[in-house]
Amino acid sequence: SSRVLWTLAVTQLKELAAKMTDYVEEQRTEIEALQAIYADELDIIEESPWRFQIKLVPNPGDDENNHVSVLFEAEFTELYPDEPPVLRVESLKGIDEDEITELQEELEQLAASSVGMVMVFTLVSAAQEWLLQHNDFKQDEIDFEKAMFEKEQEELQRQLQEEEDYKIRARREEEIRKAIRGTPVTLENFKEWKLHFDIELERERLAKQTPEMLEKKKRLTGRMLFEKNAAMVDSDINFAD
Repeated sequence: SSRVLWTLAVTQLKELAAKMTDYVEEQRTEIEALQAIYADELDIIEESPWRFQIKLVPNPGDDENNHVSVLFEAEFTELYPDEPPVLRVESLKGIDEDEITELQEELEQLAASSVGMVMVFTLVSAAQEWLLQHNDFKQDEIDFEKAMFEKEQEELQRQLQEEEDYKIRARREEEIRKAIRGTPVTLENFKEWKLHFDIELERERLAKQTPEMLEKKKRLTGRMLFEKNAAMVDSDINFAD
């Protein structure tokens, strides 16, 4: 009895091994066929298990009329095609998140109904048909992108203008600081400044003086005037020092 069970188990293992060999061979054959059909679009990611991607557009070879595009990815399980492949779809152009979810669900349903037969070509064809039905020239999206670009440009111009205004203010403030600081005072330039200052001050005094005050000033002797002016200059020099 035990020998019969042992023989049955060995037979089952041999059948399973043969079946697994068939899976490997069947998957390899399908991959080769896909490479021949989608030579430029197919990209093999892994070989054990097989995982690959195919870039899909609604109108192959007609880029001007392709307003949408997706990346189709499939991964074979060990029991494929007796199990559906693991599928993933990614938007490359013109397809929003809700539409991707819709397409993914349709392909998974088709894969589940195709178990037992090679199915990738069927899935890819269905995806391309779906893209053809959704191949709309989405002017709203273009207008939105244009508006966003214009907004970014306006913001950039505003920042540049603020930076320029800041530089102008900084230059003006520096000029004011220099004007406030002025030129360092030396004995020579102080005397020159004092001479001009005295002349202007004298003009103001003369403008305010009455004829009586002017007559009194005329009576001052030359020596008195000299001594008075000299004393004023010495006092100012001492103040500058």
